[in-house]
Formats: sequence, C-alpha cells, structure tokens
Amino acid sequence: MSIEQNTHIGHRQRMRERLMSDPLLTGFSEHEILEMLLFYCIPRTNTNHTAHSLIYHFGSLEAVLTASADEIAKSGIVSSSTALSLSFFGSLCGHMRRDMVRKRVEINSLQDIKDYIRTLFYGEKREVFMAIGVNSRKEMVCNKVIAVGNDSMLFYDPESLFRTVIGLGFKDIILAHNHPFTSSRPSEEDIDSTRRLLLRLRDLDITVLDHLIAGESEVFSFREHGLMFDLF
Repeated sequence: MSIEQNTHIGHRQRMRERLMSDPLLTGFSEHEILEMLLFYCIPRTNTNHTAHSLIYHFGSLEAVLTASADEIAKSGIVSSSTALSLSFFGSLCGHMRRDMVRKRVEINSLQDIKDYIRTLFYGEKREVFMAIGVNSRKEMVCNKVIAVGNDSMLFYDPESLFRTVIGLGFKDIILAHNHPFTSSRPSEEDIDSTRRLLLRLRDLDITVLDHLIAGESEVFSFREHGLMFDLF
C-alpha cells in the first residue's frame, strides 16, 4: 500500500469518527457531507476534490442530489456509475421526506395538503402528474404517478390516465401536478383536462377532492379558487 493510499484510508476513518460524534452533521460543511457519500461510490480514492468540484459545478449539495444521473455524468466529474449512485441517494432522501410528510398530513387542513404537495414535487425538474388516494378516515395513503413529461409539458394518453386513476381503488382522490419553472396558476389545458377527467370519474362515483399545482414558489388549489365547482 502506498503512503498516499494509507493517508486516504486514515482520512476516511477520521471522517467516520467525526460522524459518530456528530450524527446530525451540525459540524459538517456541504462538501464534507458529499465527500462522505462518495466514500461509498469511489473506494480507496481521495473524494474531497471531487466533492468540491461537484458542488462548484452544480452550486450546492442539494443541487447535486436533485440532479439526474445524466446531468451528473455529463459534468465529466464522476463516472456514470457514481452519477447513478448520487442520483439514487437524492431519490432516497426525497422518498423518505415524502413518506414522513404523508404520515403527518391532515386532509382537513389545506395548508398541510399544500405543504405535502410542495414536498412531493421538491427538486423535480419534469412535469409529473400524480393521483393521491384518500381513505375513509380522510388520510392521504397512496401516491401514484400517472403521467410524466419534460420541463414544460406533460405527455399522457387520456384513456391510460383514466384507467390508472380508476385502478387506485379509492372513492376519493386528489390530483396533483407541478410546473417546475413557472407559476402555479393553471393553464387552459390544465383546466380543460381536469374538467374532462372529473366528468368521467363522477359517473363512476369517484370524487376528486382537489387538484393542486406546485409551481416555483407556491401551490395552487383548484378548490380554494372555486374551480372545482366551476368545472361542471
């Protein structure tokens, strides 16, 4: 083993000892947190410089972990395998955050629902359309992606979307999608497609409680603005 390799191993051990004494990471900088994540992607290599380079390129630890694997790989800083691992870490954090919020959400509180929707789409750079099942106790218990697009529009087949919503098996649902880089205000297409879906679901005794849109800085509620009633 070379002196350099031994130094790296010693550094990693010291970082792990720091983590054991500071599990909340209060004394860690962003690049040090990313450096430790990279320990599990790049064995026996100094990951400090790589962490600095990634944060410099993307702007922050959050930006690194919410970037897609392709975006990370295209930076040329890490391999495609490491890029996929970092993307997975980011997706895992998002999954855990969404699950924690769902367990606390109160369906009778619009603000709680908005907070949940904001968290649900946090870091998502594509337009994504989701249906959320609401059980008899008025708890949000099931999220289902029903359409995915690019950064400015959704791609979906209306019939497939309709079948997916029915397949959730809930009598009450909430619809939600995001506008990654624009206002949360609904477009005419948003309003028209929601109207068509509501009319078809009503015939099957499925109630859409609300349709929410997460924009850059706020969440728009169809129900709050009276649109759920205006659609019929």
